Amino acid sequence: MFSIERQFGFTDLSNLVKISVMRPEDIVSTQEACRLLDISRPTLYVWIEQGKVKPWGQLGGHEAWYFLRKDVLKVKAQGRKYERTRVAA
Repeated sequence: MFSIERQFGFTDLSNLVKISVMRPEDIVSTQEACRLLDISRPTLYVWIEQGKVKPWGQLGGHEAWYFLRKDVLKVKAQGRKYERTRVAA
């Protein structure tokens, strides 16, 4: 039988690192993020630049962004809408 105390010499497990397991359905593509947020791809790119939505990663050097589903749903819950930036005349 495996014993933490015997194997590692301690019984307090509070300092152990918690590992979260990510499932494929936890990650969404740019297209799926746009669908969930009901916005266009150009709007999504603007939101990335503005910091409204944070991408999880990028595939290669292209515009293939990936997002965590929970982050996209959090943005959606905030009710963010597209706001056109006004150009000073």
